[in-house]
Amino acid sequence: MEQKFINGVLVNTHNNTIQRYTFEYDYNEEEGNSNFLPRMYGLLDCDTIQVVERKFANKWHDIICDEEGLFKQHNIPSVITLDENDEIIEQVVGSVFVCGHDDEGEFVSMSEQEIAQVISTLTPVMNAKGETLKVLVATL
Repeated sequence: MEQKFINGVLVNTHNNTIQRYTFEYDYNEEEGNSNFLPRMYGLLDCDTIQVVERKFANKWHDIICDEEGLFKQHNIPSVITLDENDEIIEQVVGSVFVCGHDDEGEFVSMSEQEIAQVISTLTPVMNAKGETLKVLVATL
């Protein structure tokens, strides 16, 4: 069993934080399996995940999110996507983990500079209750 690490950005909507985060999981090369999914489900507090690719600071990154987030009662936005006119065209709700990917589509760590660039897109937004939420801003 080998321990693997992916450095990225965690947006935690339960406590309204955005931070650099090291995701850890175990990988068994002989058996070709890992505990990646159960650990990611626990981190994001979900039962299924979806991966969407968006640009932060002009570089493409993967957003691992709750596939059923929009259907949940407390669906707090974590990432908004803007079009070329700075209009919101999409939102991702619930906690998310942002990381890189290689040419084969495998999740990989982001550099410290990439992490800082993603975090720099942080924008406070006001929800309907008058609470200030921290969201990341992406583009297509």
